[in-house]
Formats: sequence, C-alpha cells, structure tokens
Amino acid sequence: RGTWRREGGVPAQRLRLDETGRRHLRRNLAYLRTSLGLLAAVPEAIRLDYEDLCSPDFASPELDAFFGRSIRLARPLGATRAEDYVENYDAFERFVHECWAGLEDGAPQA
Repeated sequence: RGTWRREGGVPAQRLRLDETGRRHLRRNLAYLRTSLGLLAAVPEAIRLDYEDLCSPDFASPELDAFFGRSIRLARPLGATRAEDYVENYDAFERFVHECWAGLEDGAPQA
C-alpha cells in the first residue's frame, strides 16, 4: 500500500504470497527472463549484479572506464533478504524455482 523506499533492515509490511501474488509473480518472472535474454545479447555489455553494486567495497574498472569516473553508490545499503519481505518464504521460494524452471523449459506460464 502506498509507496515504499528501501532504507535497509526488515520492512514493516511483509508480502504473503497468495493466488493474486502468484499471477503477478509469474508475469514478473517471465518479464525478467525475457529481459535477461535481451541483455545477454548486447555486445560488450558491462555485467553488474545489484547486490555487488550495493557492497561498500564495490569496484568495476569497466563501469568506471565507460563513464570516465569512479561509479559508487553514495549510501550502499547491502543486499536485501527475501526472507525479510515474505511471510511464507518457503512457499515463495518453491514457487519462484518452479516458475523459472517452467520458463527454461518453454512451458506456458499464464
């Protein structure tokens, strides 16, 4: 509800994966899978991992060279933990892995 900005730590509101959430998550995973495929095809792309970028000791010579300056987050907050955001995390994790495997196999994910 409303807006939420990540400030680190455990959020006050937590998601409980239900049927509506499953439908949204399926669509988001399909979008992510398609996007990753498109990005993987970009020649000479600079590969970054968000969690690495949030690390206080992050460094990427390729990224620095591309922008011509040192690129660092001003306030890296560290990686988030899905367990802190989802009440029924075990069911959430199983669902994500099953959907992702279905996308890899080309199975429909409607």
